[in-house]
Amino acid sequence: MFEWAIAEFRQSYAESLRWRLFESHDLIDAERPSYAELAERQGLTVATVTNHLAWARREVGRLARQRL
Repeated sequence: MFEWAIAEFRQSYAESLRWRLFESHDLIDAERPSYAELAERQGLTVATVTNHLAWARREVGRLARQRL
């Protein structure tokens, strides 16, 4: 179900900053970059990264619950 939710999220948001941040942080197999590192790479504030990741996680959760 989680994999399905991520696939749905990817399909809907593949071109978005939210997807890039989620993929770069939550789906990485190596050591996760810090929010500060992600912010620097994207030219964002840490607060913006935090907000985008929180939104992405809620959306994946919503999609998973929808599948139930």
